[in-house]
Amino acid sequence: MMVKRISHRDVWVKWLLGPHADRIIDWNSRRMGDDLTIVARRLQTYGGEPVKLPRRLARFGGVIGYCAIKPNVIELLKDGVESPWISLIDYLNGRVNMAVSASFINQLHGGCRMPKETRFTVADRVIIDVDLGEGGLDRVKEVADRVIKASVNALNVEPLILHSGCKGIHIVYFLSDFIEANYLPAVAIGLANVLKFGELGIRPDPQTLTPSHTFRLPYTVNLRCGKVAKFLNSTMDIDFNRHMLPINIAKALALMFNEEKKTTQQVKPQGNRTDACIELAKMRDSGIDVSVLWAVFKCSERESSRICLSNPIIGRVCGPRELLGYGWVKYIVDNGILLPDARHALIWTTLGQVINMGLVARGKAEEWLRMSLGKYPDREGEPIDNYIKELDYYIKYRRGSEVNPPTWRTLVTWVTKNGGEASPAVRHVAVNVIKALWENEVIKVEKPEELKGLVKEDAESFNQTLKTQLKTNNGKET
Repeated sequence: MMVKRISHRDVWVKWLLGPHADRIIDWNSRRMGDDLTIVARRLQTYGGEPVKLPRRLARFGGVIGYCAIKPNVIELLKDGVESPWISLIDYLNGRVNMAVSASFINQLHGGCRMPKETRFTVADRVIIDVDLGEGGLDRVKEVADRVIKASVNALNVEPLILHSGCKGIHIVYFLSDFIEANYLPAVAIGLANVLKFGELGIRPDPQTLTPSHTFRLPYTVNLRCGKVAKFLNSTMDIDFNRHMLPINIAKALALMFNEEKKTTQQVKPQGNRTDACIELAKMRDSGIDVSVLWAVFKCSERESSRICLSNPIIGRVCGPRELLGYGWVKYIVDNGILLPDARHALIWTTLGQVINMGLVARGKAEEWLRMSLGKYPDREGEPIDNYIKELDYYIKYRRGSEVNPPTWRTLVTWVTKNGGEASPAVRHVAVNVIKALWENEVIKVEKPEELKGLVKEDAESFNQTLKTQLKTNNGKET
């Protein structure tokens, strides 16, 4: 069997798209609605003489010198190595320097300059730029090895090390999910503290601690010394998972070290130390040594353990803390916990909101619905596409709404955060979600027999109500 040879063009496509490129399209359309926007990275060209482009690259203008190019993610996903953007990079390589942002751009224009309305939205990686000064390649390799060892010991993650070609290295962590771009400086500082850069005799270049900063594009020529930027601990076929940092750890680092970040506006990430401790507990349970971060985040066994809540009929319900808040929705979608019933009610009460909140991707929600309905078809024979149309309706209907989806506490206790009684629709979702999680051994229920009876009783009463509402309202919420 012939093994495909990885080219520089393959590296550039993969680097520009990142580990979650398909989801950034969904994220953009959800945030920007019907606006005609560009989802791209900032690719900065600089140094060298202005380059006159050949006719085949005429779409990019006649000459490129110092310029902020914006490779379009949709085009890259569609065309891959044959994309005109990759042809442009190939032509410019060795003629100008090229550097690319860790974050994505969301803007209305695609010209060479960066208009004022340009926004650096989310990032899928954290990159720390370290200048090593003199010492040559031996010094570069020595520092790279020590950084990798420190990272594996502290985080159980091996960062990807890119040698700039001259005197510097870029320490790269891909993230398991997107993070707001303006958190990047705090995450970088947090990583530098956890890895004890001071003891390694290095520090992040402070000028690179901004969401808009660009870092050398791998396997392009560094004109300063005429050498190619290369990975030191990876083949050209990048394994994102090998170098991936859990998003809860990244957010907790941003929260812990936010006060030390001086270069951008102060921010508070949507995540906290408890989330990180839960993540660390899971890693520890799988046999990974997390003692360094456990101490950094001051985790306790109580914080990281399972939480129990009481239901008036089925008694105590105990499950992982990651179900708390709206985490239960993300959990059932991400882990393929399928529901045989309550899919309509879940769309009405929950899915539209959590998609608009950015907790679940629209494409992921559709995939989950199709899996659920594929395994457990609608009892009335309603086609799957009707559910998808209903999902899109409620995404739009709930956009900007102040109505929040039910939390895990509400699902279990049937009491809202204001002390009121949960609606019939929420209770219908609750009993089906709890049963599915119990059957998949995610949670423990004190009275499982009562749960089985409750699900049957609820189905008989609620499905009759649902049928009446669908006939009356054509599936729309009253």
